[in-house]
Amino acid sequence: MRILQKGEKAGRSLGQNYALVALKQFYMKLNMAKVEKQYFIRSAHLSYLWDIIKIKEALLKRDYVWTCHELCDIIHNEDIFQNRIKCNITDLLRTCLKAEGAYDF
Repeated sequence: MRILQKGEKAGRSLGQNYALVALKQFYMKLNMAKVEKQYFIRSAHLSYLWDIIKIKEALLKRDYVWTCHELCDIIHNEDIFQNRIKCNITDLLRTCLKAEGAYDF
């Protein structure tokens, strides 16, 4: 699952509006994706929480480019289709996008 299209990078040149649209599309795709039925740990059970904290910090600062970058990191480092990770990411994105008025639920 990708946030940015092939060839794009999460650099400052993307623009906040573009990154916000990419986050909305990513949220919709992740929300509809099925969770893994088998429990899987890459490093530690709660290792993904540090990435979640960085994502939340970026969303609170309304830096959507940084948020995309942090989501790319968690996708690379963790299995985001594990229920514990998917629920945390979708809940965080839903809360922040709804607060911005960027997404109607």
